[in-house]
Amino acid sequence: MGERRQGSSRMRARARELDEARTFKVPSSCDVAVVGGGASGLAAAIAAAKAGASAVVLEQDLVCGRKILATGNGRCNFAAADLAPSAYSCPEFVAPVLGAHPADEVLAFFLECGLAWTQDETRLYPLSRQAASVRDVLLARADRAGVALACARGVQKVMPDGNGWTLAYAGEAGQGTLHASAVILAGGGSQAASLPPQLPQVAKEPILCPLAATGLPFSRLDGRRAHGKATLLRRGKTVAIEEGEFLFRSYGVSGIAAFNLSREAEPGDTLVLDLAPGYVASQLARLIGLAGSAAGVADPALAALISDLGGQDPKRMAELLKGLSCRIEGRADMAHAQVTRGGLATSAFSPETLEADPAQAGGHGLFACGEALDVDGPCGGYNLGWAWLSGVRAGEMAAACSRT
Repeated sequence: MGERRQGSSRMRARARELDEARTFKVPSSCDVAVVGGGASGLAAAIAAAKAGASAVVLEQDLVCGRKILATGNGRCNFAAADLAPSAYSCPEFVAPVLGAHPADEVLAFFLECGLAWTQDETRLYPLSRQAASVRDVLLARADRAGVALACARGVQKVMPDGNGWTLAYAGEAGQGTLHASAVILAGGGSQAASLPPQLPQVAKEPILCPLAATGLPFSRLDGRRAHGKATLLRRGKTVAIEEGEFLFRSYGVSGIAAFNLSREAEPGDTLVLDLAPGYVASQLARLIGLAGSAAGVADPALAALISDLGGQDPKRMAELLKGLSCRIEGRADMAHAQVTRGGLATSAFSPETLEADPAQAGGHGLFACGEALDVDGPCGGYNLGWAWLSGVRAGEMAAACSRT
């Protein structure tokens, strides 16, 4: 009965959203058209409108910003207090956008949106700890700025027309064309078919997801958590090190630390887990000897596994706690990856303005931001930090371009 009511409620909400989208009349022209109404797209549209441009967002979903609601398990870790170019896959490209004080810029943007925030270590969250707070203040600010949100209309083509750009769109709310003086691509990899074919692209792949692994009886550990340090090895050489919480799954290892390692991991790599990074092996061996098991230094399920693998030998059990190894088979649960790597090659864009090379794009005034570009960072608010800052930069530059 409860499931039927929930299903019925979702159907009514969807019908309402679709009706609102169909009721909206898309203008025939604007200064800046934004392709994609996610985090970076909303930031871009707000920045363009704030700079005096008329801005229209074309979003294929029934509403804008829906993906924001799922970030941070619904809490939305919207930025990191230590945002820096070194955190990203292409630090030289992101540096001009981040500037000298990137976290301050993000907070200034959200202060103007009316958002209160709190901090947990380096992670910044809305004070409510609800992702809906972030989305709601963005939509409200977009409305105040006069941004037109054209939902349920996916962009099919982006074509230079000699006097700007023509965008062809179609979706559940209708189809048509929109002329814009400047265009901002903010829709991630799903918009690849709509892009000018000359723009170089990097194949999309999900990252920031769990790691599938073999070599340990993971089914015995499914659901167990442990804090530790993980070292990723490739042919005996260290590739990456992450410390944090790990969640064991039946197929391998999950948790934030594993997610971050997924940016570097390749099939065949070795993952070595130090489950007691604050202790040396001799200390652990003594404690295990005193307790008669590893129960005093590890989760009960881990302790039982360590006992079995170590043959009840305290020294061997301590060595296992300091270096439990498995073989990486690849990424897992990629359908729920937090971000994708790939997209538009940064080599075709100016790092100062985020405008595409006119020779490759087919004309002036084509910009990109957020996940549309081949830029990625670790967990902890870095990817959303890039989305806001690159969106604002693209919006400002596109507005300026539309006036020339």
